[in-house]
Amino acid sequence: MRQLTLELDDQDMARLEAEARVRRIDPILLAKAELLKMLETFNAVDAIHAAVTEAIGVVRDDSPEAKEDRRRARLAALMPSNGIWAGEPNKPKDGVVYQEEMRAEWP
Repeated sequence: MRQLTLELDDQDMARLEAEARVRRIDPILLAKAELLKMLETFNAVDAIHAAVTEAIGVVRDDSPEAKEDRRRARLAALMPSNGIWAGEPNKPKDGVVYQEEMRAEWP
């Protein structure tokens, strides 16, 4: 069996202990039960999403062309919020490129 170490601040620990007292169980068992319940919820949500996606016929295309199309669409959506660089063709569109250019000027 594997163990998990969980750190809680005093306020959260007090809430856990109070709830465990109400339910008359060990706080560790309560935390374990709640964590497992949360994981089941995530799995259920993923299963529902997959079922709905399949039912409506949505198939995610992960081809390089489709990824590039999605990247272009994100960039087009973000460009109006590009601030002072909006519409300046000589400014890089990638923040990492700009950062590297600025750092290259440092002695």
